[in-house]
Amino acid sequence: MANVKGRVTLDEIDILEVDGDPSVTPGVAAPISSIALLKDTKGAWQKRSASNTDWKNLFSVADDIPFDPAILSGVPGDKGYNFRFDPASGLWKQSAEMSFHQLAPFLTPTATTLNGTLTLTNTSNGCQVLTGTAAGYSIALPNATTLTNGWKFELYNTTNQTIDVKDGSGATLFTLAQGSVAPIILQSNSTQAGVWISWQILSSSIASGIINYKVTGNVPFTTSSSSDVVITNMSVLPQAGTYAAWFSGNITIVKNNDLSYASFYKAGVKVGDSERANQGSSSNFQTQSNTLTIISVNGSQTVDVRVRISTDTLTVTGRTMTFIRLGT
Repeated sequence: MANVKGRVTLDEIDILEVDGDPSVTPGVAAPISSIALLKDTKGAWQKRSASNTDWKNLFSVADDIPFDPAILSGVPGDKGYNFRFDPASGLWKQSAEMSFHQLAPFLTPTATTLNGTLTLTNTSNGCQVLTGTAAGYSIALPNATTLTNGWKFELYNTTNQTIDVKDGSGATLFTLAQGSVAPIILQSNSTQAGVWISWQILSSSIASGIINYKVTGNVPFTTSSSSDVVITNMSVLPQAGTYAAWFSGNITIVKNNDLSYASFYKAGVKVGDSERANQGSSSNFQTQSNTLTIISVNGSQTVDVRVRISTDTLTVTGRTMTFIRLGT
């Protein structure tokens, strides 16, 4: 019979310290290919099948075989050890001690939620992919004192919203733009907040790398409002930057001599130089409404096109709104 006295896991293979021959019933429960070491008699066995008693002897008392398991993963505070067999004493002895650092950077997708928070810890995967459309989402980095210096995360924002990234104290480090990735590395773990180094890289599926938005619609939009109202489908939440913006739409002004107006709005405020007017020269006058401007946004500001009519009715049919980013 063998009892487990110690255990190290290497690439899903158990390395067991045992107090007896594991091939004797009931043996030792361990995955296939695991290795059992008996320090008193220098014996070693390898498991060949799922049966707990199916262990093959690897070497005998006369052998001198070193064993140096590599450390693959863990969290700070955990310790991993290298062992080497000492033929003089007949014992397996610790030859080195190493601290665990960080898990391998596997990708973890997370769907954002309205005003939600993704709280990372020292066991979180290094690559975090944010998906969805919810606004107000944030990422909270771990308490830096639970990490080792050089700890790294990569944050991928695939959503159409900005995401606040906060340190371990809750303070906002930076805002991650839509369609961007941010590598972030811990420089100092002396405080809960820590000192982090980060930068953002624009992730674009456009071959030229130029960010642009195009919004279209053709369902008739009719209004009698003398105050500006948003045209259906004519709104967008662009990534932070400065944009050239265009709007063009087919309109029908029902009453002769009525004035229609079209303007861009940013975060609910009219962009003053964007307002353009059309005047009907007959009943049911059909023409085009066009406007353009330069708009700078911070990534959380919605931009839309709004229209109004002086007295009667205005209908907007086929329409297009286009943005091309000029710079950050």
